[in-house]
Amino acid sequence: MFFRGQYYQIGDIVSVEDVNGGTYFAQIRGFLQDQYCEKSAVITWLLPSEASREDVFEPCTYFLGPEEDIPRKLECMNFVCHAPSDYYKDRYSPYPTLLSRPESGFIWTRIGPQMTKISNKDQILKESELSDSNDN
Repeated sequence: MFFRGQYYQIGDIVSVEDVNGGTYFAQIRGFLQDQYCEKSAVITWLLPSEASREDVFEPCTYFLGPEEDIPRKLECMNFVCHAPSDYYKDRYSPYPTLLSRPESGFIWTRIGPQMTKISNKDQILKESELSDSNDN
């Protein structure tokens, strides 16, 4: 997605500043654009480790934090770097993440009208007479 001359893609790292001037980092999980062409992104926060420095972003010193469900406007974010979308995926993360693939075990059914073969016109008339008599 293009925004203010910068190309954003899923997995990119962005920074977000709070009102007190603190800088926080996040990874983009998805994009939204509303009917007014305002562009937003859904993010996952990146939590710093003890090895993280305040003046430089080093991807290897951060790990995945909580995922946000509410999109934030791209105008509130500053591009930091490109990264693969699965760069921070960790099986032992303290925060649960959503599965990207559906789990097996689903039962598929058909909802809606079903076609049945009727042999002749007399059978149709019999079934309609039976349903009329049952309704009364």
